[in-house]
Amino acid sequence: MIRISPRARNYIRNRASDLLDDWCIIRRVQEAVLDPDTNEYSTPEGELIYEGPCRLWESSAAMSVSLGDEETGISQTYLSLPWDIDPVPEMNDVAVLTSSIGDNTIEGVTVVLGKPARGGNLRATRRFAAKVQESTKKEW
Repeated sequence: MIRISPRARNYIRNRASDLLDDWCIIRRVQEAVLDPDTNEYSTPEGELIYEGPCRLWESSAAMSVSLGDEETGISQTYLSLPWDIDPVPEMNDVAVLTSSIGDNTIEGVTVVLGKPARGGNLRATRRFAAKVQESTKKEW
């Protein structure tokens, strides 16, 4: 196993954080509440977990899948966050991308966080599998 010095790890984490050119808000989802007067459910906004730089990206290698006569590619979407955030988001927290320096088409995209992805010794950013839920964009 390769040992990485704390100094080198901090350097890499800082450099990786410099590449997070999207901005997102992450909230912990609350359970829907029944209003006894209207007999309708409403979902509270949820506890703010994080607001700051992030990066939404897909793995570069798509897996090819055959669906009947059709062939399609499936790839994993990830959300990267700075390593040192506190509290750390959890599975099923919801992130909304509010802006992006490099790609304005992802503004308004909502993703549900999956399990944190682990890999390598550097752990430069916290990386979560992300399931895209919706987008406020009318055109792509």
